[in-house]
Amino acid sequence: MTPSLIKQLCPQRQGFACLSCYRSEISGFVTDFLLDPRLAQLRFHMRGTLQKHGGHLRIGSLFSGWGVLEMTVRELERQWNQVFPDQPLHADVKFLCERDRRKQAYLMTRFSGIPVFQDVADLAKKKAPTADGSAADVPEARK
Repeated sequence: MTPSLIKQLCPQRQGFACLSCYRSEISGFVTDFLLDPRLAQLRFHMRGTLQKHGGHLRIGSLFSGWGVLEMTVRELERQWNQVFPDQPLHADVKFLCERDRRKQAYLMTRFSGIPVFQDVADLAKKKAPTADGSAADVPEARK
């Protein structure tokens, strides 16, 4: 890969794995979602769903990739709580799961303290191998 291509992919010269470069795009997307008048109906339904579940959103991520969806949810939580302080959102990423070793390494640094499982096939067990070589309890789904 040429240095000019790396610079195009990531101004910080970290290559494909640097998603922090996309933080402003994620932030802009979330801002549009929260403020666009055409999405008022969707926000209304989301507020109703959050109220029904006490404002808590538990996330278990399969095929996590670089964690863009999880980063977007964290940004949504941050901005949501500024726009709707009377009805806070608590987004809690419980686990991630990714087979690609490069992505696992990135996820472990980006989501420190959250288990990154190696294979979705292992999630049917009570304990599953994690990317750091240990094993962790697989969180149970709530109904």
